[in-house]
Amino acid sequence: MDNAIVQFTTTRLLARRRLLLPLALILGAVLLGGCFGGGTPVTPDQQADLATRMIALEKISDAKALDDAGRTYTQEAVNTQDKNIKARDQLLFAYETEVAESREKIPVYANAVSNYQTAAKGGVLAFTNEAYYRIGMLGARGKLGSRDDSYKQAKDNLKRLINYREPILVRVIPVSGGMTPALAGEQGPATFLATAPAKITGPTLFPLDGATAVRDELSFVYRTGGGLDQGYYQIVDSIVAFFNRLSPAYGIVLALLFLAVAVKLVTLPLTNASFRGMRDMQRMQPLLKEIQTRYKDDQPKLAEAQMALYKEHNVNPMGGCLPMLIQLPIFIIVYQAVLVYSAGFASAHFLWIGSLAAPDKILLVLYAASMVVTQLLTATPTADPQQKMIQQQMTIMMPLMLYILLQPVASAFILYWFFLNVLSSVHQYYMKWKFKQEEVAATPALEPAPAPAPAPTARKKGKKA
Repeated sequence: MDNAIVQFTTTRLLARRRLLLPLALILGAVLLGGCFGGGTPVTPDQQADLATRMIALEKISDAKALDDAGRTYTQEAVNTQDKNIKARDQLLFAYETEVAESREKIPVYANAVSNYQTAAKGGVLAFTNEAYYRIGMLGARGKLGSRDDSYKQAKDNLKRLINYREPILVRVIPVSGGMTPALAGEQGPATFLATAPAKITGPTLFPLDGATAVRDELSFVYRTGGGLDQGYYQIVDSIVAFFNRLSPAYGIVLALLFLAVAVKLVTLPLTNASFRGMRDMQRMQPLLKEIQTRYKDDQPKLAEAQMALYKEHNVNPMGGCLPMLIQLPIFIIVYQAVLVYSAGFASAHFLWIGSLAAPDKILLVLYAASMVVTQLLTATPTADPQQKMIQQQMTIMMPLMLYILLQPVASAFILYWFFLNVLSSVHQYYMKWKFKQEEVAATPALEPAPAPAPAPTARKKGKKA
């Protein structure tokens, strides 16, 4: 262990220990960032016009005429100054490409994807998300290269719409009395209906809210895509299915609570080791300060004396940080599993939360409050003004920072972390009580002071008989 390691102070340990979890959550916020569309919404009339034009493209049977129609939309998109028309025409050109490639039976719809990606940059909310949906559908149907590449595109684009509640045009075909989303050109030209019909008699194209449109597709991709994502999905799905049988109304919430309890139990030995490591470092502070004062002008001697002190008292200066660092992969795995199952959470609600796949600010406030409690319980009593100031700042700033960073994160993940924080607070309280009991037991009992000897009494002078 070199000098840089052995010279850890309590301030550095405290700061690093408390930054590990936020770094993992920041990573989660970054991974989820960009999952929601933005821009200007369109009116129902504009969307109906889009559907009519998409249907008209499908009805063009001649390949050259279809190509000419696409060129017309491209030229109009270049010439117009109207943002809505430009975005609409870019999307129609991409749809024309999808129709053409479906007729040519091209295995990889590369041109359609490229044109949809251009349309997605138009800045008009519904048209942008329509483009994301079409790319996601092509990926879910394996039209974007290998299955892995297709499913990756499907995941990246469909998860953007998991909380999008505005209508998206969904092309469907009848299947066993129901309906299923379809690509352009499948089973003949589509027709547009203002609302979903009670009975499907032919291919239709109708508006459906984005979250509903993508939920089943996204679940299908994660459920069949292979790799770690499929494993995560199946594990969470099995847990949710078990608790749904116990309580259909609260099965998903109970599954999240179960995950929190399971993670807490798995990491319990590491957490105990971390608490003990921090306690040991706290008890070492007076001795460390004495050494630092004695060898303040001799760094090599200071490092040597610190090493000897750690060895003498069997204390590892990394004992508080290392166990928490080892826990990070477990936390990241659970985060990824919850993210993969986001389509399943979209249909779940809890108390005032309408969808556990959507963010919720009230729940986030409760989570931040639970962080404050955890910080207070974790704080190490100190007489050092600098360390005390750092602790006070961390108690306020850390929950505030997490509240800001986790704004776009799904309620399911925040609820899981809230449950985990409550369990952690109970555990920390218990460990503090246990350490106090150990200190009391280790303190030798004082021997009772002997009772004072009775003072000698003076003999009375008596007369001789």
